[in-house]
Amino acid sequence: MKKYTVLLSLFCTLSILLSACGLIPTPAPTVTPTPLPTNTPTVTQTFTPSPTATATSTPQPSRTPRPSASPTSHLNDLHYNQAGGYSFYPPKSYIVFMEGEQSFVASPSGLMMFIFDGSASNPEHIKQKALATYCIGSLFYDEDGSSLGQYKKGVGQKIIIDNIEGASYSITGTIDKKNVQGMAVVVMPDKDSYLCGLGFAFTDKQADLWENYGERIFGEIVESLTFGDGENAGTATSCVISVDETYGYSKDNPIRVGGDAFDGPARERAYLDNLLGSDGTSITYERTGSIDHAGTILDIFVIRGLEEEITLYIDEYSFEEPKAPAGFICKSAFPLPSNELTG
Repeated sequence: MKKYTVLLSLFCTLSILLSACGLIPTPAPTVTPTPLPTNTPTVTQTFTPSPTATATSTPQPSRTPRPSASPTSHLNDLHYNQAGGYSFYPPKSYIVFMEGEQSFVASPSGLMMFIFDGSASNPEHIKQKALATYCIGSLFYDEDGSSLGQYKKGVGQKIIIDNIEGASYSITGTIDKKNVQGMAVVVMPDKDSYLCGLGFAFTDKQADLWENYGERIFGEIVESLTFGDGENAGTATSCVISVDETYGYSKDNPIRVGGDAFDGPARERAYLDNLLGSDGTSITYERTGSIDHAGTILDIFVIRGLEEEITLYIDEYSFEEPKAPAGFICKSAFPLPSNELTG
């Protein structure tokens, strides 16, 4: 159970991050003049309550993405979550954040979120149906067991993920007084491992957001899921975001791209070219100088294109697996393999 409360806290962290970036416009719903010209959405909301009883049949049409290979063209590079033992393709322009066995994918608007939680161990031997209850409940209950809202889970429907049979469940409910609609999927590659996926949309502003967009997108991500270790996902890529707020921002904790004086400048550019603002905004950068610090030479880069200019410190004389600094995301995996290190 502890595992799922961690998932909830990470979900809340992401929500706060998106809200801080202006991606979840929580003040916007109070400014209702914008929806006034479009009275049709308020009419469509009257349709939402009535199908709640038949929501369990909703997952069946969502399987339509399975035969169509075309949605893959809208997906980004393959992301591999090593701790969770799974890989997936997120949609292009979506925000991707990984922390341990959990992966978070959020739409640019912040109104649709997809959470995946995998584990290579199942010491409590939790069964698939109970696992679904824990997984869904992680969104609606705080760590101390207090309720964050309420939900209704539909009847399980058969689903195939990476040639393994699992189950999907429709979800409707409220989180922090906000209406949500979505789906949960659970699959157990073997008795000692599992993967739980949650996809949902905040529907207060657009009642059909999940039915018209979220369900299809979630289905495409689920379709792309594969299981295995790093050897089986050798082409997988990931964007790891540093949880250390000093990473790159402090001279004592620079971004180490390696390459020495010969290859270092090109590796610095490759690293910076792969960065985006936390909301997907493109950036520009300028090298403004270098300094001697702690036995190495750090290059100083000023990042522009965001709300404020940011200074990052990069070390081309040492290497460690690169991450995106706090406040940034990546276009794809950083193209900086350690075997290119010349020093």
